[in-house]
Amino acid sequence: MMLGKRLWMAIGGSVELTVIGPGVESFINRALEQGIRPWMIYGGQTKVMMHVDLADARKLRPVARASRVKIRFGKRIGLPFFIGRALRRKAFLAGFCVFVLLIALASTLVWQVDVVGLKNLSPQSVLQAAKELGIDRGSWKGKLSNADELQTALLDKLPELAWAGIRVHGMKVTIEAVEKVPPVKTIPLAAQNIVAAKRGTVVSLFVTHGSAQIERGTVVEPGQVLISGTMQDGKQVAAEGEIKASVWYVSHVEIPLIAVRKTLTGPRLRRDYVLFGNAPVQVTGYSAIPYKQYETRSIDQELQIRGWMVPVRVRTVYYMEYFDQKVQLTSQEAEGRAMELTKADVEHHVEKGGQLTSQTVLQMKAEHGKLYATVKSDVVEDIGRSEPITP
Repeated sequence: MMLGKRLWMAIGGSVELTVIGPGVESFINRALEQGIRPWMIYGGQTKVMMHVDLADARKLRPVARASRVKIRFGKRIGLPFFIGRALRRKAFLAGFCVFVLLIALASTLVWQVDVVGLKNLSPQSVLQAAKELGIDRGSWKGKLSNADELQTALLDKLPELAWAGIRVHGMKVTIEAVEKVPPVKTIPLAAQNIVAAKRGTVVSLFVTHGSAQIERGTVVEPGQVLISGTMQDGKQVAAEGEIKASVWYVSHVEIPLIAVRKTLTGPRLRRDYVLFGNAPVQVTGYSAIPYKQYETRSIDQELQIRGWMVPVRVRTVYYMEYFDQKVQLTSQEAEGRAMELTKADVEHHVEKGGQLTSQTVLQMKAEHGKLYATVKSDVVEDIGRSEPITP
């Protein structure tokens, strides 16, 4: 019921008024007798505020004289008043009409063309072929109604593609492309050994080609042959396989015991922008930023009208004041950061696919405002690397 009333207030118009005088109660009763239905009534015995429909506002003066009260008209709400103000401002009305016309015209055009799904083929080649078919920024969307024919024509122009799909969403066109898989060419490998790249203890061994020279539990040194490419009959092959070993790393890190953290103070400044393409136009928040230290946070929103994407975005930028706060780390926090830094240092040196199995603190001491830590990390990783067999 309230929603319907608010909708009628917006369309038909309503007026806020204040009734002053000892005959307030008589005024309300007489208004009801005249078929006038005020709402949102609040106040006292000699002064009340209320809302009435625009059509009923003209009937109130005789009622007020009969009730011996005074009426003061306040806010005027609704479409009739908006139209009246717009008609008085002809430049605004003309600009609004032009804006609506431009939005309607822009919604019939393509504003963005994206290519997704490619791995090797350049997106520019697909965009060029699509442009030749009439799919480009500024193109009329009516040309894209027959997507099947356009997809077939695009495949004819780009034989490297196995499939192409054209999807229109608002004013954005997305071309989904799937490339043909080229046949795999097998290149014969030269004779080679698999040798150890690092020192470690072998935990697993899997040989595809060649002859294993070590077994599980063997401690190997860098350069030691793990899988030989020379067979017992003297034939040489390209040794292949996977040798995983337990490798250990020793890391030295230092952590300041006093950390500086950003703390937001609460105040923030807001600026709103309207983006036409990538060009922002500021509409609010012209005052200078009053903060010495601040960080920014941006939120972009797409505009839609009944499911149609409008070529205008709204960007809200918040400037939030902060100050640097020095915090004394506890021993537990400092040790936690030390272990995190150690883990990051190890991951930087470990081969792809390596797995950290354990960490052992060898030394940890705090002095001169810092925590000094020495940590041993055990990692299981593939230590094999190929090495050509030289005559």
